[in-house]
Amino acid sequence: MRFKKINHSIVTALRKYGIVVTRLSSSPEGRLGCLLKTYNIEIVLDVGANIGQYAKMLRQELDYDGIIHSFEPMKSEYFELQKTARNDPKWKVDNCGLGDVDAEMVINIAGNSASSSLLAASKRLLSVAPQVAYVGNERVQIHKLDTIYNEQQLKGQRVFLKIDAQGYESKILRGAKQSLQYIDTLQLEMALTPMYEDELLFEDYFSMMHANGYYFVHLMPGLWDTKTGELLEVDGIFHRYSPNNESEIN
Repeated sequence: MRFKKINHSIVTALRKYGIVVTRLSSSPEGRLGCLLKTYNIEIVLDVGANIGQYAKMLRQELDYDGIIHSFEPMKSEYFELQKTARNDPKWKVDNCGLGDVDAEMVINIAGNSASSSLLAASKRLLSVAPQVAYVGNERVQIHKLDTIYNEQQLKGQRVFLKIDAQGYESKILRGAKQSLQYIDTLQLEMALTPMYEDELLFEDYFSMMHANGYYFVHLMPGLWDTKTGELLEVDGIFHRYSPNNESEIN
């Protein structure tokens, strides 16, 4: 009983500084870990890996022990990612981004690196998160997921595709027309209001995924406007149910 009271006092004190403490199992990330186990995910394709933050979260917080294949197009971030993954035999890294072409393109480098994008940032995004302002650019290699899927021979395995590509998600899905039918579950970053030029929004992705046989199973809040309280981006998780396995839906 005394231990619970101490915990409560700590939680209350942290809340005064804007820090909210919850059980991992009840957090959005904790529920993601539950989904990975429920769907028996064998491979995670980590698109937009940056320096490996997402993959480290899978390993350290969610105890995911399957294969991770990370993709990062920018050189310096890729080298850092490579260092982080070098002692993990189940973590593979590639120095490329994904899109709807196999070509060399120019990426805009953001001040905070993780927000670098192949698209132009909107005024709303820059006003909410000035740290994403572009400070340069770099030529990078882009490949279609269909090209990579054929090379890696991933068919027949339970694959989870996570895409965090700063507004470029729709292009990546267009480059996955063939391989998408073999992907079990997807995690997509989706904007509720335009954050990047020419990007699709939440409702577009919701319709697109449903048309491709996926169901919306989980939502993880993302970027929000601290001045207005408006939620601007979310991560949505979509799962493909087998038409012959009704128990999977229950």
